[in-house]
Amino acid sequence: GIYTDQLPQAVADQLRAERAAKGLLVKDLARITGISVNTISRYPNQSSPIPMDAFAAMCEALGETPSTILGRAMERIPKG
Repeated sequence: GIYTDQLPQAVADQLRAERAAKGLLVKDLARITGISVNTISRYPNQSSPIPMDAFAAMCEALGETPSTILGRAMERIPKG
């Protein structure tokens, strides 16, 4: 289904876009959240799913609510 097939990548893509829009590097997000650079870097490649606690920490570090990031991620998924 859409939620299992496309949502994880859309969320990772949205987090990357939010980070870039705020002018933060992966290392900045890692420093703020306490999540390692290697771990954050794996998320956009779907080699590792984003755990909820990491998702929440990254949203907070980006100054956005998880529901806002999730909503924006949903908009990335083509309606079919």
